[in-house]
Amino acid sequence: MAQPSGDDAQFCDDLRFAIAQLEPDALEGKSTQEIQCLADVYSIFGYGADDIVDKRDQIVMFTKIRTEMMGVLRQMTTKGRYAPAIVLRDRLRLIRREFIQLQQTYEKRRQDEEGDHFLDAITLVRAQHDSKWVQRHVDVDTNCDWRREDLAKSHAIQTRQLEDYLDRIHEPMVKFSKTLLDLKTSERNLSKLQLYEQAKSVYARADAIEKLERAKNAQEFQRFKQKQREDLRIKQHAERKQLEEALTDKQYATLRAKEWDTKRESQRVKNLKRDMHHAHALDQHKPPEFTTHPLVAPREHIKQTSSTFGGQHFLGRVRGERLQVQSLCALHDAEDSVPSDAVVYS
Repeated sequence: MAQPSGDDAQFCDDLRFAIAQLEPDALEGKSTQEIQCLADVYSIFGYGADDIVDKRDQIVMFTKIRTEMMGVLRQMTTKGRYAPAIVLRDRLRLIRREFIQLQQTYEKRRQDEEGDHFLDAITLVRAQHDSKWVQRHVDVDTNCDWRREDLAKSHAIQTRQLEDYLDRIHEPMVKFSKTLLDLKTSERNLSKLQLYEQAKSVYARADAIEKLERAKNAQEFQRFKQKQREDLRIKQHAERKQLEEALTDKQYATLRAKEWDTKRESQRVKNLKRDMHHAHALDQHKPPEFTTHPLVAPREHIKQTSSTFGGQHFLGRVRGERLQVQSLCALHDAEDSVPSDAVVYS
């Protein structure tokens, strides 16, 4: 003979306890004919009308009461007592209807709890979603500001280096024109020939031309410096424009990612909610259970995988792992007692 499992042994113990509750001593003098409704059945087993009873215990109580009442009905019909049998039959039908209604009430309560869990999970999902994308936007903005500051520092260094270079370089030598060189040669020759009057006029003309050419050379040098500064300014402006375009693309990419993630989360929540409501609708149309050993047993791990418990599943995934620690009151309850493994000297 096979050894019963732990669950089967526990069920047998519970069933024997429930049957023991129906012994004449436990009935407190009540007979089966005095049971008029489901509340009387509850009172026999020590429950109140508002107590929440496990589904298996409900089935055990109803099965035992129905078996006893059917036995009394058979005895009445055998003896021809049809009048009290009709009353007892109606009571049994009333208890059966109340038992079915009780199962539906418990199922409705369970579904409402699953709906509350689902709403709590939606609230947490929205809060986590908003917090995640607020932080994502803050990170993107921080990165954009850092890149702008880094580029500004690079531009400041480039500008400083260019100004240092322009300050160090000297003005290029003046390349005099052939006319000026010829005039200087003529002045020198006239001076050797002691033709100072002609040399004076040639010198005045050459000096005027030299001043013009030196001023033109200085202007060219200043234009060269200005062109270097303008080229650097244009280059830095192009780099800033390119950086702003890249940062704008990054910000828009973040917004598009947020929109896509929001749509995906909304569709996921909608699908989970539809599956849970569909499972609840199917559960509402299930026939009532009158036995603890149904023909089709629930599949294994149904509470961990079935959509009818979608609220608990969704809330558990959103909330994450939860740690349960011992109560501080329980920790300090034994402070006045003798510690374990202590040696007491009298």
